[in-house]
Amino acid sequence: MDCAACASKIETAVSRIPGVSEVGASYTAGTLNVVHDAVQFSAIQNVVKSLGYNISPDSPALRAGDQTLDQIDHDYDHANGHLDPGDGPWWRTRKAILTLACGVALIVAYLAGRIVPDAGHFAF
Repeated sequence: MDCAACASKIETAVSRIPGVSEVGASYTAGTLNVVHDAVQFSAIQNVVKSLGYNISPDSPALRAGDQTLDQIDHDYDHANGHLDPGDGPWWRTRKAILTLACGVALIVAYLAGRIVPDAGHFAF
């Protein structure tokens, strides 16, 4: 999530799932909190992924199988996924690659302006 509008869009979509009574999305923390009545995690995951966002459970208990969310942490494993390496290194994420590509384009435009000063205006 990049902005409050993104968080609002996710909140609205997840709140429409039957059995969900309260939804709170924080774009600054990148979290989604859901109060529900035995909703399967896969239902929430499908809705969030259909909006173009990745989602993973904060509880290791859900990674083992598709339990209902009211069964989270009944095994008393309270690491809360903080040791999870995620989807890989940060520099391989789509945002990092896009940022790198923009930086390379800016450097190329700067060098083009230094080498051929008349083309510098068009390079940017």
